[in-house]
Amino acid sequence: MPTTIDQPLAAAAGAAPPPGRAVAVVGACGGAGATTVATAVAHAVRRAGHAGVLVDLDGGGGGVDVHVGIEDEPGARWPELGDVRGEISGAELAAALPRWRGTPVLSADRHRPRRLDAEVLVDVLRALARAHDVTVLDAGRGAAPSDVLARCSAVVLVVPADLRGVAGAIAALATLSDAGAGVAGTVVRGVRGGVHPVEVEDVLQVPTLCAVPDDRRLGRNAAAAPALGRRSTLGRLAHALGTGPVGARLGLDGPARLAPTPW
Repeated sequence: MPTTIDQPLAAAAGAAPPPGRAVAVVGACGGAGATTVATAVAHAVRRAGHAGVLVDLDGGGGGVDVHVGIEDEPGARWPELGDVRGEISGAELAAALPRWRGTPVLSADRHRPRRLDAEVLVDVLRALARAHDVTVLDAGRGAAPSDVLARCSAVVLVVPADLRGVAGAIAALATLSDAGAGVAGTVVRGVRGGVHPVEVEDVLQVPTLCAVPDDRRLGRNAAAAPALGRRSTLGRLAHALGTGPVGARLGLDGPARLAPTPW
C-alpha cells in the first residue's frame, strides 16, 4: 500500500546504504515535477544535518536557481565551468556557488543555455561528491547521461498519476534498467481524476516511496518560507523523503559519513 507524504512507507525499509551518496531525481514525463522533488530531497538533506549540494543536469533548461528563487544571487553556474577538467576542489567549487537555505546550488543559466560536456559533468560531480555527504541531481526527463545515472547510489522516479505519467514511467524504467541505474522507488504525484497510487505501484512493480496529493501550489517558488513549513505539501514531502524507512533507503536518515567516498 503506497504511503502518503504523512506516513513513510515501512515496506521500503532496507539496509541503510553508506553515506556520501548521489541521489538522482528523474521525471517520468515532461512536467512530472522532478525539480520540485529534487528540491524537497535537498531540503531533507540539510534538515538532517548532512552536507548536501543540489545540481541541475539540464544545461539547456531554465535553471533550478529560478525554481528556488535565487536566480539573482551571485555565484557560478554551469557556463562558468565549461573549461573545467581533471582534479577540482569540491569545497572551493561549492564556495563559489549560490546558496538556497544554506545548500549550494549548481544551476543552468537561462540566459546562457548550453549542453553539458560529459567529461566536465563527471569531473564536477566527482569533486562535489568528495566534499558533500549527499549530491542531489535534478535529472529531469532525459537530462542525465546514462553513465551518470548508473553511478548514482539511488534514483527516484517522479510519476504523475495519470495515463501519460504511467506510460512515461514504464518507458523510463526500461531506459534506467538498460543503463544499470538502481531505482529506489517512485514519488507518485496526484492528478485530479487520475490513477490511484496503488494502481500505479501495481502496474510499475516498483515501490512507492510516497504519494503526494494534487496541489497546484507545489511547483511554485520554493524560496518562499511558507512553502517549506511542516504543514505545507513541499515541507511534508521533504519530511517523508528524509526520515524513517524511506530516508534510510535514500541514505538521508542516519549519521553523516566520516570519510569522503570517491565517485
